[in-house]
Amino acid sequence: MEIDNLGLLTQLKKIQNAYNLKLRELSTRENLLQIELSILGFLSINHNLDTARDIEEVKLIKKSNISNAIERLIARGLITRTQDSKDRRIMHLEVTENALAITREINIIQKEFFEHLFYGISKEDLQTYFMVNKKISDNIERL
Repeated sequence: MEIDNLGLLTQLKKIQNAYNLKLRELSTRENLLQIELSILGFLSINHNLDTARDIEEVKLIKKSNISNAIERLIARGLITRTQDSKDRRIMHLEVTENALAITREINIIQKEFFEHLFYGISKEDLQTYFMVNKKISDNIERL
């Protein structure tokens, strides 16, 4: 079986663009950058991954971009930063109550987006997709 490299890369880019379009209205209305929404969404559902390094490793966003976005979010009162009790170099991030309405909306947008993305695909096919995707992710890690 021949792999359609261009088709695969194009499809991945289309998925990313479609997701960004879904977030654009919220981004405009709340005057937040896409990266800021991404960080808020990430922190709202990943309570055990709450540092800038965690965001960098999982979201594959440059550290400098994360740092700038975190500073803007702190300035707006949407997240707080707390020093780790065991290692003062580590700062834990937490979404504030001021951001709860925004994170709820992000979660709704994500849920609706993935429902549309996987519409008409059986549970078995989804399980296969996620299994294959995990293998691809493992291969990427080995690169």
